[in-house]
Amino acid sequence: MRALRGGLLACVLSVVLILGLAVQLGPALPPRAAPDAATAGATRDLVTTLRDVMDAEAATGEITLPLAQIRALLTSGERIQRGFRAEAGVDGDALTLRGSVGAPLLPGPLWLNPSLTVAASDEGLRIEHAALGYLPLPPALVRWGIAAAIDRALGPGLGKIALGAITRLEIDPERVTVSYAMSDFDREVLFARVKERVRGFAGETDVERVYAHLWFLDRAGGRQRALPRRGSFVPYLRHVVARAEGPGDMKAALLALTLYCGESALGPAVGAYLSPAMQGNNHCERTTLGGRDDLKRHFVVSAGIYAARSGEVAFGMGEFKELLDTNEGGSGFSFDDMAADLAGARFAELVLGTPPEGRAALIARIDSEADVLPPLEGLPTGLPEAEFRARFGGVESPAYQAMIAEINARLDAMPLYGGAGGDG
Repeated sequence: MRALRGGLLACVLSVVLILGLAVQLGPALPPRAAPDAATAGATRDLVTTLRDVMDAEAATGEITLPLAQIRALLTSGERIQRGFRAEAGVDGDALTLRGSVGAPLLPGPLWLNPSLTVAASDEGLRIEHAALGYLPLPPALVRWGIAAAIDRALGPGLGKIALGAITRLEIDPERVTVSYAMSDFDREVLFARVKERVRGFAGETDVERVYAHLWFLDRAGGRQRALPRRGSFVPYLRHVVARAEGPGDMKAALLALTLYCGESALGPAVGAYLSPAMQGNNHCERTTLGGRDDLKRHFVVSAGIYAARSGEVAFGMGEFKELLDTNEGGSGFSFDDMAADLAGARFAELVLGTPPEGRAALIARIDSEADVLPPLEGLPTGLPEAEFRARFGGVESPAYQAMIAEINARLDAMPLYGGAGGDG
């Protein structure tokens, strides 16, 4: 009995020691600088590179990722997901990734601070060092953990396929190049599953319901002539609220509206696509919000993103789009576009939270554009990067936050949104 108690005590102390080494009460990484126009552009370029690889579906190839783009992606991720911090660095021919994960992803004041170093190799992925806080982790265990995480995300056995496909890793101070090779069967399974998970961006959604609402929208704007082909697109908002039968159906209706009136390129994330006929004769194409096509698209895409994910993601992606626009050739950072983004998220929050028995009363409150879009007077628009920086510094500056607060105050003052919270 004494030996048993001693063994149990040793186990308990071991667990406490491991937790003490692995879990900290603070982050190892400080907050990163807020994203700017260059960050947004670099993130877009990296996503484009990965999308091209997915579209090619080649069994062999290589992916070259500039270190600046990797860092930009991590910065953008930190902006969208609170409680997440990460950085990437190169020392010689080794790449080190460090992260800090805390609230709201972890309870209370707890933080996990993982780090992983991989070395250049002609023999696949070579893990040089890994740790969780102060707890060193054996490379074999980390490799197993990475494979298990991929299995969990994509499906059983795909972690082994993905890691086994890496044939070479080249690392220099400017870029990381990954060479890969796999069988045709593994290629088909892996790429198909990744694309399926991309569609999971929209969460659990009945795709057939999305298609049904697309059909209703197209028919109402076409044969039935119940929806306008020009002028305000507010009747389309009333239509989807009236058509939806429950919370799950309302989400599908908002996603259909996003594809039909906002951005059809989001189809892969939803798992539904406009038919060639809808693309060639989209009845919502010439409608506007506030007299502008871009405000309509900002509003409805933000509503769709809120329905799929959350207001925080909708705000972050709207902000990301505006930062992109400050680059050369873009339309400039526009706070009126941000107002449309935030209004779209508020609208989605409102309709998703309204029970079916309250829909008729809600529709009665949506009579004009002034009911869904806040006043835009005085909001700076079309600011190139230099002017945006001169006036606002960055997206963490008091001046910028004051503008977002002003937009939210205008939304709060609207009868339709007065009871719905906003992000930002």
